[in-house]
Amino acid sequence: MAGVPAQDRAGPLLLVVSTALLAAGGVAWWLEAAPLADGAWLAGTLVGLVFALGTTARALHERRPTVDVIAVLALVGAPAVGEPFAGAVIAVMLASGQALEARASARARLPDAEATADDVVELRRVLYGLYAVLRLHDALERESAAALVPHGATP
Repeated sequence: MAGVPAQDRAGPLLLVVSTALLAAGGVAWWLEAAPLADGAWLAGTLVGLVFALGTTARALHERRPTVDVIAVLALVGAPAVGEPFAGAVIAVMLASGQALEARASARARLPDAEATADDVVELRRVLYGLYAVLRLHDALERESAAALVPHGATP
């Protein structure tokens, strides 16, 4: 894509890769292949971490503040506490934010740009995808919490 900065292209690519790894882990988990699921989720976490480290280093070099430091801490912390799924979700959230930022940045370079119907559809797709990821995360958290309640006890 000529004329589009590499960092603006990286956001959508990160979104595709991290979402694919999150989904692959979900399929593996559904098929009861927990080690494979954890591996896919850990890979998604690492992809997000590499990207977040790059954007954080670039921000530090440019002497501008960034919240990507929080993403770095979360992406390091999730696998450290044995939560590769959470790390993969964080990577997708980071990626969706970067993709939206890249899209907004590209739109800002256009004179008199207004949102089109396709833009609204694209934004809805991203938001519905994020909503689905968050619902899945919530369902898994509820299932994990239910497993902690002794058999026969009322939660």
